[in-house]
Amino acid sequence: QKSAGKSPAKSGKTAKRGSGSGSKSKASKAAKPAKGKRGGWFGRSLWFVTRWSLVLAVWGGVAGGAALLYFAHDLPDIRDQMVLERRKSVTILAADGSEIGRYGDLHTTRVTVESLPKNLINAVIAIEDRRFYWHPGIDPIGLVRAAVTNYRAGRVVQGGSTLTQQLAKN
Repeated sequence: QKSAGKSPAKSGKTAKRGSGSGSKSKASKAAKPAKGKRGGWFGRSLWFVTRWSLVLAVWGGVAGGAALLYFAHDLPDIRDQMVLERRKSVTILAADGSEIGRYGDLHTTRVTVESLPKNLINAVIAIEDRRFYWHPGIDPIGLVRAAVTNYRAGRVVQGGSTLTQQLAKN
């Protein structure tokens, strides 16, 4: 039952916030900016640039992945690339089998990775490519480091290639 003509305080009931005629005062309307004006031109510009940067990044990733799959399809098997062709050198031996001399551009003997001490392998990796186990073949940190060092020196004083890149080059 409603009590006619009585305010909620006098009737024992509590009034709910927001109840009433539904109209707001001019001060509360002026406090909130209009929906389209929120943040001003800088905020809208920042949102526009952020949104389109994300869209371009996603589509760039899709296009880059598609290009990678397209070109990787025709690449030769990496295991075939690990077989090295030896360059020719001539070894002159004496009648008793002792070596007299070697001629040619390569003076080596073939060794397998399995025959090398583990510490030697770790030392080469530590010197040549310390992030070898953590990057996918290209080390962006090493490339930036080398670029900054070379820029400061005004000439090439440092390389940023990884062991994987050196293998691919040679």
